[in-house]
Amino acid sequence: MNAEKISSPKNHIPVRDWIVAFVAASCAAFLIIGYAGISYLEVIKRAFLPAIISCIALVYLVHPEA
Repeated sequence: MNAEKISSPKNHIPVRDWIVAFVAASCAAFLIIGYAGISYLEVIKRAFLPAIISCIALVYLVHPEA
């Protein structure tokens, strides 16, 4: 195996990036709750579909050769 190929960002998405994205999304959700005055569950319901579409697009873009 080639070490350069393993560490290439085209071949995997680091777990740290997923954790940072999750924390950022959670912080954004709490800010929306504070300013908009709606429940956390309502924010999650409205954000679910765009989040899934974004994840699918990211995986599709990162793994085109897999």
